This record gives sequence, C-alpha cells and structure tokens, in this order.
Amino acid sequence: MDKLNIDLHNQLKSIKSKRIAVIDDTLQYFEKEQMLKRPVIVTPYHGARLSVKRTLEAKRMIKELNISCLVYGVDNSPNQVSFI
Repeated sequence: MDKLNIDLHNQLKSIKSKRIAVIDDTLQYFEKEQMLKRPVIVTPYHGARLSVKRTLEAKRMIKELNISCLVYGVDNSPNQVSFI
C-alpha cells in the first residue's frame, strides 16, 4: 500500500498546484489524502443530472480558472461530459 501511495503521489505531482474540475463530490477524501486543491464541482451530488444551467456555470468557471483537467467516474461516459 505504501508503494502504491508513493506512486500515486508521484503521478499527481504535476496537478497538485492546479485546480481541477470533477463531475461530483465523490472524490473529496481522495483529494484530501493527496493534498489536491479543492476542485470545481459540476454537479451537487453523485447521480445528479447535468442541467443546462449547471453545464453553462461549469463551463464559465472552468474557463475563468483556466482548468484543463475534468475528472469523472466510470459511471459517467465521455459523451456525458464532452460538452463541458
């Protein structure tokens, strides 16, 4: 487990100082453990539908904050998040 944690820490070095966007807030414990900056959260909870309002707000925040990484889970298809 320690080796896996070290490997993961090394892989995430390049984004630790940057903001990311996530589809929902399910990664909050992972973010804290890996000391990532608090992300922009697109939907308020896991399973929430993406409304036009949420999508436009997420696009605006992503652009304003110059975010280049959107993290989503296996239950979200690339088609669902491609318009963000």
